[in-house]
Amino acid sequence: MGQLLKGKTVIVTGAGGGIGFATATRAYDEGARVVATAHSEAGPHLLSDVSTAITGTALVVDGGVLAGA
Repeated sequence: MGQLLKGKTVIVTGAGGGIGFATATRAYDEGARVVATAHSEAGPHLLSDVSTAITGTALVVDGGVLAGA
């Protein structure tokens, strides 16, 4: 992959699966610092997968944008 997002920070909600997971991993592959968040019953397991896929400059947060709402 390229480095189109090098030096940028990307925040991805819903990164526990599907499009969010793909977006987080692609942004990381493109050189971004990634903040990934997800909220679901399987959140901790899915977030573990995200952490494994995007090691290094990634922060993985268990919780959604509506958590506690």
